[in-house]
Amino acid sequence: MKVVRDLQERKAASSRWLLAKREAAVRRFESELADTRVAAHAALAQLDHQLQSFEQDVSSSSNYGDGPADTESSVLDGLRKRLVSQADEHYFGPALRDALIQEGITTAADISADLFTNPAIGPLRGSAVMSWRRAVEKQIRASVTRSASTNGKLQRSAHEQKKAELLATREALEVELARLESESNSRRSAEVAALDQRMIESDRAFDTELARVTAHWIGVENALKRRLQELGNHPHVALWANRVATQKKRLARIEMLLVHTRGQLGSVGTLRNFIKYLRCL
Repeated sequence: MKVVRDLQERKAASSRWLLAKREAAVRRFESELADTRVAAHAALAQLDHQLQSFEQDVSSSSNYGDGPADTESSVLDGLRKRLVSQADEHYFGPALRDALIQEGITTAADISADLFTNPAIGPLRGSAVMSWRRAVEKQIRASVTRSASTNGKLQRSAHEQKKAELLATREALEVELARLESESNSRRSAEVAALDQRMIESDRAFDTELARVTAHWIGVENALKRRLQELGNHPHVALWANRVATQKKRLARIEMLLVHTRGQLGSVGTLRNFIKYLRCL
C-alpha cells in the first residue's frame, strides 16, 4: 500500500538524517578537541623551552652569594641583637618581659618551644612570645635577603621564582587541558546519547504509526472482501451480471459484423441496410 510505503520511506529518511547529525556532532567535537590539544601542547612546549633556558642560566651562574648556612648564621646574629626589653607591647607587656628576663631569656635568639613547658611562662604567654620571635625572624630574613642582592642572591631568587611561576603555569595548563578534554567528552557523550535516544523514539513512533496504518488498511481490505462476498451472493447482483454478459455478447456480434462489412460501407444502400440492422438489435 502507498501509505505504508510512504511511512517506511519517511522512517528511513529520518534515520539517515539523525545518523548524519550524530556523525557530524562526533566529528565536530573531535575537531574542537584536536584544536585544543594542539594549542595546549604548543603552549607546553614553549613553557618547557623557557624552563630549559632558565635552568641553563642558573647552571651558568657561578656566584650566588652566601649559601643557606651563611643565611641562617646572619638570621641568628640578628635574633641575638633583638632584645626582649625592646619588644613591642602589641605582643606582650612589661610583666611578661620581666618574667622572661628573670628566666634568662634576654634576646629573640633565646626564645624556643621550651617556653610552653616553663611554669613561669606557660602555654598562653609562651604563644605570644613565639609570635613576636617569628615576626622578628621574618623581618631579619627579609633584611638578609635584601642585603644579599649585591652578591647575586636576588638574581637566583628571581630565577627560582620565575621557574616556580613557569612550573605553576605549566601545571595549570595541564589541569585546564584535562578539564577541557573531560568537558568535551562529557558534552559529546551527552549530545550523542540525546541523538541516539531521539533516533530510538523516532523509530518507535514510526513503527507505531506503521502498525496502526497497516492494521487499519487490513481491516478495510477485510471489510471490502466481506462486502464483495455479500454482494456476490445477492440476487440483484447475479441479475446484473447476466445482463452485463448479454451486453458483452451483443457487442461481440456487432464487432464481428463491423469487420464483415468493413469493405462494403462505400455503398449507400448497404450502409442504410446496416443501420437498419443495428436498430433492430
